[in-house]
Amino acid sequence: MKMTNTAAAERLCRAVDGACASRAEELWQRPVERAKGDEWYLDGALEQKKPAKRAFRAVAAVAAMAAMLALVLVPSFLLHPRTDATVYLDVNPSIELQLDSRQRVISARADNDDAERILEGMDLRKTDVEVALNTILGAMVRQGYLSQAKNVLLLSVDSADGARAAQLQKDLSSKVDECLRALNGSGLVLSQSVRPSGEAETLARRYGITPGKAALLLELTGDWSNLDLEDLAELPMTDLIRLLTDEKVDLRPYLEWDEDDREWDFDWDDPDDPDDVDDPDDTDDNDPDDVNDLDDDENDADDDHGDGPDDPETDDGDDSTDSGEADDDSANSDEDEDDDRQDDGDDDSDDDDADEDDDDDGDKEDD
Repeated sequence: MKMTNTAAAERLCRAVDGACASRAEELWQRPVERAKGDEWYLDGALEQKKPAKRAFRAVAAVAAMAAMLALVLVPSFLLHPRTDATVYLDVNPSIELQLDSRQRVISARADNDDAERILEGMDLRKTDVEVALNTILGAMVRQGYLSQAKNVLLLSVDSADGARAAQLQKDLSSKVDECLRALNGSGLVLSQSVRPSGEAETLARRYGITPGKAALLLELTGDWSNLDLEDLAELPMTDLIRLLTDEKVDLRPYLEWDEDDREWDFDWDDPDDPDDVDDPDDTDDNDPDDVNDLDDDENDADDDHGDGPDDPETDDGDDSTDSGEADDDSANSDEDEDDDRQDDGDDDSDDDDADEDDDDDGDKEDD
């Protein structure tokens, strides 16, 4: 049965009349509004739901911003991890390896043309530093940059943490020495911990070397006035060390290496170490480590050279001396002959006296 508006109003009036008097007046005075559809809500019900809706929108906005921040920052961190240490490698090729905190290679950079040929075709990213160094050394041996004649390598470690740099220098120099001996049969690994200055960075770019080698050259030329920076920068490591050894430059304050490596016996006398001071009483010519023996051999060679053809002026002096001695011998011989003649005369006189005595005796007998 369809209810008309009049019937609905009548029923509503009866319901209101039957309600509690105190509540009826309150309900009757409250306005209503239509939200949507066919549902009706009391005034104020919509206002009570608004705070919850605002909170939801705020949470959604924060979540969206966090998601956008994650999309921006996370890939940047993965693609550009923080550099914890840098390893510089100098032979003649000069190579830089940037490492993360787990000693994995972030990037490898060539500082000269020789290094570009070594790194050509290599992808060392995310590779353990020891594996990367072995790969690089193998390429240097194959391409002739390391051999029996060219076997000196400079390893430099740069890190803001000094203790970490020293430990990494010790570990890597030992590994590189083992690898170099296995690949090449022999070698000398010189190592140092450095913090290159701006001047060293500029020098490295100018001469195509690593900042580690540039820092070493700046120290050497600052302490030794007879060394020329430009000449040293252009030398491969083997030639550089030979030149410094010839110049009697003591490398011990600057570099570290395996002291048991007898292939490179540097001639530096340390007055505080009795083993490094030459013994003047040591005359063993068979000792190859005795520097004094080498000097004695040179003096002997000079003496032998002096026994060669005589100098004409010296010969004339010697001849004059010999001639004077011959004249003295001749004079002595003449004096000896005069003495002999005088002795013979004396003998003749004695004979005459004896004859006279015999004649006197005969005369006496005749009488």
